[in-house]
Amino acid sequence: MTLNQLKIKTMIYHFKKRDRMANYDFDNSYCFKSGYPNGDLFQLNKKATKITVSDDCLIVEVADWYLTPSGSFTEQTIKRRLECELLQKQYLEYKKIIND
Repeated sequence: MTLNQLKIKTMIYHFKKRDRMANYDFDNSYCFKSGYPNGDLFQLNKKATKITVSDDCLIVEVADWYLTPSGSFTEQTIKRRLECELLQKQYLEYKKIIND
């Protein structure tokens, strides 16, 4: 089952469309450009993520369980959440510049 099929608590983020790197997707994950200046990419699991394209951004819903630190994956989970928060912050800053 995927996030689209389940009623799961989600975290909602807004990313710039240009941060989506679909050419680098895997069968089970979506790829995005990292918000950090090192130019890396990061992945979000397709079963835990739903992407909706709006006029000016991507609305990225990520299952809460995928972003909540627990067990042996705590470090990866924290990095994943920080990436999402940073990309959203960059989108909001970009949107403010465009609107001013």
